[in-house]
Amino acid sequence: MWPSPATIPRGGPEAANAPVASDNIGAAEALKPVLCWFLALILLLGVASTSSGATFFFEDTPYLSSADVPVGLYAGGSPTVLEDFEDGTLDFGITVSGGRAIPPGRVDSVDADDGLIDGSGTDGIAWFTEGGTGPAELVFTLPDLPTAAGIVWTDGDEDHITFFEAFGPGMVSLGVLGPFDLGDAFNTGETAEDRFFGVSDPGGILAIRVANTNASGGLEVDHVQFGLMVPEPTTFSLLALGLATLALGARREPASVLCKALGDPPRGRCASWRSAALDGRPGRRLTRRCS
Repeated sequence: MWPSPATIPRGGPEAANAPVASDNIGAAEALKPVLCWFLALILLLGVASTSSGATFFFEDTPYLSSADVPVGLYAGGSPTVLEDFEDGTLDFGITVSGGRAIPPGRVDSVDADDGLIDGSGTDGIAWFTEGGTGPAELVFTLPDLPTAAGIVWTDGDEDHITFFEAFGPGMVSLGVLGPFDLGDAFNTGETAEDRFFGVSDPGGILAIRVANTNASGGLEVDHVQFGLMVPEPTTFSLLALGLATLALGARREPASVLCKALGDPPRGRCASWRSAALDGRPGRRLTRRCS
């Protein structure tokens, strides 16, 4: 808040209530539209600063069907692409670091993939890797840099510790989620331990990785998916406010709450604004003003 004019006398106490020259008022009023435009620019630039950083999703409840995709991950609530491997192949332009599709039998697919949620995933198809000498891991590379993606961990040994990682353009890590202790003592298709991992990032997602720290027993996943992230409300709010401020600033007689919030500078401050006329000529009176 500006100090009271009485506390900033120009030339002594007797000058505190002296009338202010019109040229000073004109220069001060001339700055109001400029400040409005400057504020709008800051708001618009703020859009970029709030539209960065990955958001990770983990549901600590069983993922039994595509209906269990977390709310808030995808625009419209559902992925654009969901690869369930039920045709035995990996499609949609997705590539993977290794592994293979495991047919019905000794498999742990998402529960509903066989048409029935019954606590068993043995009648579906999932993607499996045996691992090797190090951690068992699968890296799925996605086409066209979607802004949201996910995968379902379905099986691994009970002594496994699981991590989920996402990568942006250039395979730059967007972050790691974990560790999680998800495995159980069974490998007969139980689905109660199946968990969803997801990520969203406005800069795009190039790949997602799931890894178990112990290669023994391998790693099994299902429902590799991607789509468009839910738009960030903060981004849209700043964009709308910035555009509205610009529109008001462009009018000859702006009537903006933002302008009004600037208020009239107190008389004691006018002297410091004297040389701030838009064309650089001190004392020029401009009629454009906030109303």
